[in-house]
Amino acid sequence: MRTIAIVAAACALGLPLQVADADVLITHSGSRYEGKVTDKGDFYVLTMAGGGEMSFPKSMVREVIVPERLRPEYQRMLATAELTDDAQLKKLLDFAGQAALTEERNELLAKAYQLRAAKAGQDPKAWRELGSWCQGHGMKAETDACELQASRLEFKARLAAAGQDAEALEKLAEWCRERGLREETARCLSGEYERRRKGAETAGQKWELARWCQQWGLEQWRNQNQLDAVTAAASGGDLTRLDEFLLELEAGPQSPDAARACAQAIYRIRVKSASNEVMALAGLATWCKARGLKAEAAEAEAAALKIAPTDQKVREALGHVWDEANREWVPWDWPWRVKVLGGVTSSSYSDPSGITISSKGTHDAVAMIQVQFEALSPDPGGVKACLLQAKPFLSDKLLKLLERDEATWKSALGETQVQERLLKDQQWLTEPQRLFLSSMVRLQLGGTAQLLPIFTDQPAGNGCTVFEAGKRDEHLSAPRTVWPSLSGQRSPVLSYVRVPKTTAMLVRPRQKVVLTVLYIIPQAAGTATLLFYDLPPIPVELKSEPRPPRPGGPDQEPRRREPPRRMPDVPRRVPGEERRR
Repeated sequence: MRTIAIVAAACALGLPLQVADADVLITHSGSRYEGKVTDKGDFYVLTMAGGGEMSFPKSMVREVIVPERLRPEYQRMLATAELTDDAQLKKLLDFAGQAALTEERNELLAKAYQLRAAKAGQDPKAWRELGSWCQGHGMKAETDACELQASRLEFKARLAAAGQDAEALEKLAEWCRERGLREETARCLSGEYERRRKGAETAGQKWELARWCQQWGLEQWRNQNQLDAVTAAASGGDLTRLDEFLLELEAGPQSPDAARACAQAIYRIRVKSASNEVMALAGLATWCKARGLKAEAAEAEAAALKIAPTDQKVREALGHVWDEANREWVPWDWPWRVKVLGGVTSSSYSDPSGITISSKGTHDAVAMIQVQFEALSPDPGGVKACLLQAKPFLSDKLLKLLERDEATWKSALGETQVQERLLKDQQWLTEPQRLFLSSMVRLQLGGTAQLLPIFTDQPAGNGCTVFEAGKRDEHLSAPRTVWPSLSGQRSPVLSYVRVPKTTAMLVRPRQKVVLTVLYIIPQAAGTATLLFYDLPPIPVELKSEPRPPRPGGPDQEPRRREPPRRMPDVPRRVPGEERRR
């Protein structure tokens, strides 16, 4: 039985192999496999979602569950069951679980929850009991929703009891904050907030009011007062106060509008004082770039280069690097030199690691394209800024970690190593680097849709990544085979960043890296365009790789059949003949 090698590789990498409403094959060791199971007599054949096949001798198999055969029996039980009865519901859930009817089981739980929620009505106690029921069935989202609804119903009675008593309202606001009731918290503190807002006249008083709002988790009020404080300080030209505001805004929770307005106000004051001081202007341009003020950074940079266009110290202060190939200074936001080494189409591709990928159909082909790229300069913001460039592809959990201040973020890399699978290694993370989104290299064939790679060969010893087999955990990992202490070589790839459906590389500047990407394309395709996430498109010519001719095929002369060789005649030995001699 032929087994597609890529499926075996996915199993070795621990990738999920699940098919919705699929057959389940369970071995005697307890391993579960999902797909389409076919009985072949002495063995079973399991067809995976991607088209690969695995064979299992029947002596290895403990049980085969075919949901399609058990679904009619489940539907008969469901038609006569009373879903508000816990005993009947448990019987149905157990049957659906044993029959691998995953979708039916989820629908059953959702329907039972809706019936119980309608029955709970306006009773907080009933909602908390329903939350316990949801927790027992692994329904986390519904458990949280029940607790939230119970707290909101209980809040109405507590608010009526508090009346207009300021102390009682503050205690109730604390109770609401602990339960995540933001609107109710604001309702309790609205009177106190209005009193404080009327007394806040100066920039410092407005900032203190913003801190008070942050203490109670009132983000909307906090953002407005932060912006009002920045506006008041900017109108008075108070640079010291603005610096204090910006330091606090960049260190903790902030209003994006207030942070930008504060940085712009600081720039306007400093650019006037810089006047014709070239190094001050260069430093101010770099300061603006780090805070996303592109227009202000360009203005300060142009002013500095107008004074000293060829000064090396000024260029280095601006973050420019010398491009030896073109004999010119390159700005920091021109980070890459990329070229295509070649593109070949064939029926299959075999990686040195042993993984083989074949075309999906008779009219498809595997396109292998090699891209060489080189980072001309490092990212001025360090590894944190590199990772945040991939923000559209990162999860909310990882973004919250990255958006902390630098000191907290570095310590969190070690604290959450098991949860986030982030590998902390100062030797790799503190070097200059650039982020290359390797799996976001798309291929466009004429006017057709863009294709994502099905496979990327990661250089520098980290093996390969298969993208179509499901989600991968988030982690930061260093290359495993090229270590300076062992081989004396420096890998061009500092580390890899893996997030769901995306793989990126943190690479060293001024070192060439070769990347191999594979696509499944129509065989007729000859020209295409590579589309990068943050680089200009590059045309590529795809050449067909001819298949080796088969011996005796129509394109070769027929093989002549040679007569069988005869063994040489050997005299027959008679037992005892040599003894008589």
